[in-house]
Order: sequence, then structure tokens, then C-alpha cells
Amino acid sequence: EVELEYAAIRNGCALVDACERGSLVVRGKDRVDFVNRLVTQELKKLGEGSVARAFLTNRKGRIDADLVIALLPDALVIETLAHDVAAVREALEKMVFSEDVAIETRTATHARLSVAGPRAAAALKALGLAAPAGAAAWRVAFGSGHAEVFRLDEFGAEGYAIFVARDDAPALWLSLTTFGARPAGWFATNTARLEAGTPY
Repeated sequence: EVELEYAAIRNGCALVDACERGSLVVRGKDRVDFVNRLVTQELKKLGEGSVARAFLTNRKGRIDADLVIALLPDALVIETLAHDVAAVREALEKMVFSEDVAIETRTATHARLSVAGPRAAAALKALGLAAPAGAAAWRVAFGSGHAEVFRLDEFGAEGYAIFVARDDAPALWLSLTTFGARPAGWFATNTARLEAGTPY
């Protein structure tokens, strides 16, 4: 029921299968300087554990993709629309000259879930996924590997994006629903997204 799903975003904890989102990882000692030169956000001024929205622009200054970039201690995780992931990787690789960077796409290997609402943080804490003090992006052990969590208020409420290996996604989904998170679909989340002015 759309009304109950929407109410979970505003008053409880909504759980979203964000299958339309994909991610890339950029590693290497030059990763921040390299990506910083290609996007509209000044990443070098941000510390580890930060999250930034940015546009990827081409040589003519035109926008190629809308990105969310998380600065983890050993990597940049770049999130965008799943159908843009391959094009973003190609655009980045074309700009690599002598920089120490390695770019990996994860559309086929990782799933993206979201939790949103006043009880979203409590849900993460109950699963052992809570944020370290002051961090907006972090990595924590989960399932067969780890989860990467970003603070991302995309629905006009406190929210978090969670990336996990696809094999671990069903266990994460079950754990969150056991906690009390209510699955929310496109109509409820898109209504909340438009109200919040989130562009995707």
C-alpha cells in the first residue's frame, strides 16, 4: 500500500531496493587528485568519510553523469545510475595517463539498498552497521565481505545507501525487515524524492 510505504519514510523506516543505481571503485594513490580534476566538486578539500554530489563533465564542460562520491580510506566509491556506469568508467579511463589509479565497475557484483526515515539509523545500529563518529561514509564487515554505507538523504528524510555483495543482499533485506523496516516501492519513494527535490 503506497500510503503505508510513504508513511514509513516519514515516520518509521522504509527499505528500498535501489536496483537502478550502480557503482564504480577507484583505487590507487592518485585517486582523489585524478577524479577531482574531472568532476564539479572539490574532493581534495574533503576528508575521509565524506560524501559529495558532483557532475562528471567532458572536455567541453558538458555534463556526462550525475554522481555521488564517497571517500573511503583506501578508495573512492562512485555511485550513479546503473545504465551510466559503463560510460562513466570509459570516460574516466580515457583520462588516465600516468596516474596511479585502478577503476573497477561493480554493477554485476554488488547490490544497492536504501533505508530512510526517523528509524533508519536505529536499523543500521541493530545490524551492526552504525556509523563511526562524524562519518558520512564508512565500511563495515557484513556477510561474506563488507558493506559500504553512505549518508544519503534522497527522500527528504534521514537516509542511508548500502552497498553489499549481491550474494549478501537477501540476508541484509531479511534482517532489515525483521527489524521492522517496511519495503517501499517506486510510487512512494518517487513521491518523496520529488518532494525533496532530489534530481534522480
